[in-house]
This record gives sequence, C-alpha cells and structure tokens, in this order.
Amino acid sequence: TSIPLTFILDTLGQHNSELLCSSPSTCQSLYLSGTSIICQLNQPYVYHASRNPGCNLAATWIYDTTYAILVSYTDTSATFTFRIPGNTWIKTRINTGCGFYTDSMLIQIQNSPQFFSLGADTLMCPGGNGIVLHAGPGFSSYLWQDGSTDSTFTVTQPGIYHVQVNNLCGDLFRDTILVTPANVPALDIGTNTAVCYADTLYINASAGFTNYSWQPAAVVNGTGQQVYVVPIQNETITVIATTTEGCKAYDTLYITSKSATPVSLGNDTSFCQNNSII
Repeated sequence: TSIPLTFILDTLGQHNSELLCSSPSTCQSLYLSGTSIICQLNQPYVYHASRNPGCNLAATWIYDTTYAILVSYTDTSATFTFRIPGNTWIKTRINTGCGFYTDSMLIQIQNSPQFFSLGADTLMCPGGNGIVLHAGPGFSSYLWQDGSTDSTFTVTQPGIYHVQVNNLCGDLFRDTILVTPANVPALDIGTNTAVCYADTLYINASAGFTNYSWQPAAVVNGTGQQVYVVPIQNETITVIATTTEGCKAYDTLYITSKSATPVSLGNDTSFCQNNSII
C-alpha cells in the first residue's frame, strides 16, 4: 500500500514515536507451543511461535544456555536440544516497534539415565558431619528408605540406604548404597612436658596416616610424622592427621618452657688469715 506523506515542521511538540505508535499494530498476539516435558537429552525438539494473521514480524528466542542449545530457527519456529536435567524457561518475543508481545513455556528436562546410581559403597569417618547422598535432578519424585522425598539424603551413621525415583516420562529407577564405618587409628604426639629454654624437643606422631599438618607453622620445624620445636616460651602444638580415606584425627601437646634459676655466690669478699668463710 502506498500512502502519500507530507512532512511539515513540528510545532506541537510531538515525537515520531508518538505519531507511529498511534496506529494499531498488525501484530496483536503470540503463542508458543511445543513439548514441555523432555525425555531425551541432546535430541532435537521444535517449538513454534504462532502469530495472528497479517503479522509477519520475526520472533526472537530467549533461553538459558546452561540447559538449552539453539540448533536452528526461522521466523516462526526454533529447534532446541537440551543438555542437562532440570527446569528452565523458553521464551519467544516479537517487537512491534511500540511494544512487545511475549509468550513463555516452562520446560521440565527429565533425568532418564541408562544407569542410575547413588555412587559406590563408601566409608564414613567417625565424628564427621555426615555424608550427603545425591539422587540427581530431573526426577518428578523421590522416595528414600525413611520415607523422605528430597533429592538428597544426609547419612549420619553407617548403614544401608536406598532410593526410588520416577520421572515424568514414566521411568522408574532404584539404587542401594552401603555406608560402613572407617577405621581410624588413634593419634598420639606424647604427653604434656616441660623443656628448658631454647632446648630442642622432638615430637613423634603415631603411624597409620598419610598426611600430618602441624600448627603453629612458625614454631614447628619439619613436616611428616616427626618434627621438632625449640621453645622460648610456653607453646601449644597441634597436629591434624589424615588417613587414606580422608578421615581426620587431632591431638595437642602443651609445652612449658623453663629457665634455670640464677646462681649467685654473693659479692667478692675477703677474710682474715686462719679464719674461714661459707
């Protein structure tokens, strides 16, 4: 359609945007359609942006690259693949120049692994903060051995633990894990002791650990199972020892630094012949 235009000087304070946007847009609606439940990762899924008749503006796509990859797109459709399980939004939008029309869809990316596992059987360190078992995201329901329904479970004592999970694609998975107590040897660096000022004291930690960390580092000389100190004041020596399984043990040694009492025979003196002095 050709419309004759005559440009005149703007004396009323109007702006081009006000003049343009005073006319109704040919685009008045936008609807996003496609699959909202994803059952296969890394497979193509097509989504359509439907516009009202007469609207020929191209739709743009907004998505989270953490979850989705845009493979291809046209004015009215887009093909995505999904990378990881979880929930994400796909949005489409058209810009009429004076406003936006937007529609969105919640995408539930389901976890459907070929092999579902809570991990290998593991050891639990005594006195630890517990072990967190992860069933993974992307399932619609979780059921642990105690009836809890979270995606994670915190183990506070050794035992047998299991979970059953379902996804929205109709798949069911189960797994069991055995948590046994780790054997941590006793750690000992000796009894509290007293040392003469600036003397050397060797400290031996008990065996059975792969790593020994001594504190304070400015006082302790050496690394490993045996170290030495030269105390010039009272000191508190601490060691943290770690086993192959990562369990930790602690021990502390208190050292008292002692100085000899000064010895004095008194001032120089004299005494008479044939007398004595003590």
